Amino acid sequence: MLGYYSEELQMACYPELPPMLNADSPEAVARHLQALQQASYRRECGAEGRAWILRHHHWKPIVSALLAECQMLMAKRAA
Repeated sequence: MLGYYSEELQMACYPELPPMLNADSPEAVARHLQALQQASYRRECGAEGRAWILRHHHWKPIVSALLAECQMLMAKRAA
């Protein structure tokens, strides 16, 4: 994926940055598009993206994070 994201915001939401081609200028967009002309690089980017999605958007990590938050809130309430 090609786009722009704030690294600070992403790190506040996830334990690792997404494998996204981060482009904050027209020059960066052109550089990434040029690199993406190589089929092997496109396949590598796709595989990394799919793996990241499965790690962070699969139901298990989401449910685990929600349960941890609920347990923390319940512990605070009980204290």
